Amino acid sequence: MSDSSTVVVSVVLSADEIPSDSPDLIVFPEGISSNEIYTAAAHHHRAVIVGAVEEDGYMHSVLLHGGLNRIDYRKIGYDGRTKRLGDESQPTPVYEFGELCIGVLICMDVDLGAFRQNTVDRIKSSACPWKLAFIPLESHTPTVARVPRGA
Repeated sequence: MSDSSTVVVSVVLSADEIPSDSPDLIVFPEGISSNEIYTAAAHHHRAVIVGAVEEDGYMHSVLLHGGLNRIDYRKIGYDGRTKRLGDESQPTPVYEFGELCIGVLICMDVDLGAFRQNTVDRIKSSACPWKLAFIPLESHTPTVARVPRGA
């Protein structure tokens, strides 16, 4: 992180939009290509990168940190563009490191009551002082929200 009092987040639609002064977090929309994510990772080594890429017809979450995808979650809901996984028993898409706790819900999965609530509860219960939830959306700039301590 930049320092313990700030987290610099860049919300972008492509890797060429990322500022040269490397942010702590880079957030891409749903449907971004793997190439864009790996281009960002190659130029911003320390950044955490969030997005959702299509794999085998399913939308798969990405939270890249240290060269590895730290969450394994596929979009559950059906939007008519990708296959419906429908599996709410997936591991909670939350990753903790240092002072950050980051959760990811892909687009319409924010409407899935139990899955969303499990993710939010997991973020809120983290001992990390920085609690963030990212919701990559199709063809839109992703929504970024800070979950305050004690909320």
